[in-house]
Amino acid sequence: MRHSQPLQIILLTLSFLASYSAHAQNQYGMVGAGNATCQYWNQADTYQRNEIISWMKGFASSESVGRAYNNEREFRLEMLTSDYLDYEIKTACSELDSHKKAMSTILFEILERFPLRPE
Repeated sequence: MRHSQPLQIILLTLSFLASYSAHAQNQYGMVGAGNATCQYWNQADTYQRNEIISWMKGFASSESVGRAYNNEREFRLEMLTSDYLDYEIKTACSELDSHKKAMSTILFEILERFPLRPE
């Protein structure tokens, strides 16, 4: 297949970009809504909040594709609803001194405990 190599490169890149670990969370680059903080979230309108939630879903989808590519169990993305993410963000942003907490950090915390597809 002539499209196989570009697809592999894309999946490998997505896997690399989406991979995370507890020790790496202090040193990563992020673009887009992942840089938004709880302070931004608390002042954001519905459109801006939806943009953040959409970014989170896309990032989680990318991570799940990376897991599948690496023959690892995927996330149960059907459970990653907008209402669920909204609740998780509000909970995280209500913590004391959370105003500088990034949306990417919140998403990493969610994915660390998120259900995986059965084998």
